[in-house]
Amino acid sequence: MNAYTELERELSHIGAAISVLERTRAHLFPRVSVDDPAYWKSRLDAILDARPGDTILERQVAQLCDRLKHLQADSAGVHARGRHHN
Repeated sequence: MNAYTELERELSHIGAAISVLERTRAHLFPRVSVDDPAYWKSRLDAILDARPGDTILERQVAQLCDRLKHLQADSAGVHARGRHHN
């Protein structure tokens, strides 16, 4: 399998993982690395590092990064609302 195909496969995997987080995020707290959007962001950064200047991959990565930003913002809101003040 060539390297480009492997990167496309990785993007597909990351996209699926983000979809799961989007559906379940309100019920999860980052207890493990795969529950943390930062983990997936680092994986996306690695893809960009592997193929610098590839506009197709860059576009896909940018779209996934936008979804991660929404997850992080939603997560911050949930955590802030869920805090108990004594």
